[in-house]
Amino acid sequence: MKSRICIIAPPMSGRGGTESALIEFTNILIRNKYEVNLLFPEDTQYNEWKNGFIQSDSLHLIVNKQYNKVGKSLFIAYNLFRIKPKLVVCMGPNMIRFVSKIKKYILGKIKIYSWVHFTLKNLQFINISHMKFADEHLVISNGIKQQLIDMNIPKERIHVIFNSVKHTEYSIESSRDTFLNLLYVGRITFEGQKNLKLGIDALSKVEIPWKLTVIGSGKDERKIKEYIQAKNLPDNSINWLGWSDNPWLDVKKMDALLLTSNYEGFPMVLLEALSRGLPCISANCETGPSDIIKNQVNGYLFEMNNSEDLKQKLEIFYPKKANFDRNVVKKSISTYYEENYESKLIELLS
Repeated sequence: MKSRICIIAPPMSGRGGTESALIEFTNILIRNKYEVNLLFPEDTQYNEWKNGFIQSDSLHLIVNKQYNKVGKSLFIAYNLFRIKPKLVVCMGPNMIRFVSKIKKYILGKIKIYSWVHFTLKNLQFINISHMKFADEHLVISNGIKQQLIDMNIPKERIHVIFNSVKHTEYSIESSRDTFLNLLYVGRITFEGQKNLKLGIDALSKVEIPWKLTVIGSGKDERKIKEYIQAKNLPDNSINWLGWSDNPWLDVKKMDALLLTSNYEGFPMVLLEALSRGLPCISANCETGPSDIIKNQVNGYLFEMNNSEDLKQKLEIFYPKKANFDRNVVKKSISTYYEENYESKLIELLS
């Protein structure tokens, strides 16, 4: 058995890309004979996603029941002292600072890695200066790498390791009809992070026929539907399928995935779409999409929070939608397939 590792999970809903990345990360460690202790200072709202972990005696999911600040701190300290790991992977800056404080008193020689899944700019309630207390940094995009460099963290301590995606045998075919058939998959927020309002604004202005399929749910679902009515868009232009644990089962033919986010860490939904040959039209938010999208090869980037630029990209894509070779789209993300990810991760943690 190799070294014990503790992973301290951040607050998560149970229905996001971070959960998918954490499953892959953890399963790789188990396959490589690590003992993995996954600590949840806060449990997730939905727990079905945990079925994705390999069933193994080497994996321990440990959930805190005291959600106040003191309870979370005691939970982390007690379990780190009890487990005595050689490595601690912290998925949030505040955790890094706390672990570094108790390290010299109760933990001895351990190595602290950061592994955050969000941009480090314009965050509320999170002190990003705590990142400097990690010994090493696993970063999921070049944008986050640059943010750490801007914080004067030495480059040699920063390691880019993009989240991975599985190969998919089948490809989602182009719809080949007169409409531009678009897909949105994810949490529904009116503005904020996912900024679905921007997509509606652009679609209300395009001079091409279109249909949008939405797979997801969220607190702003009613608000966005009321906004669509106010825009006088046809009732049949948007198909609401609700949340699905495996949204891709519902997608047989589609022209492109749409991502309108104001910020991301590394949007897994782009990789999931591209691995199925589906081109993507994505906001060029600061971290993530520019590492993935190659204009005119596997989709288009548009200027973040710019509905006019999105409108133009949709109109450019429409006459070319059947010309995107689905196999070329799949090959465009060869760097991100899981076999490349596994070897690099194990090397970095060894």
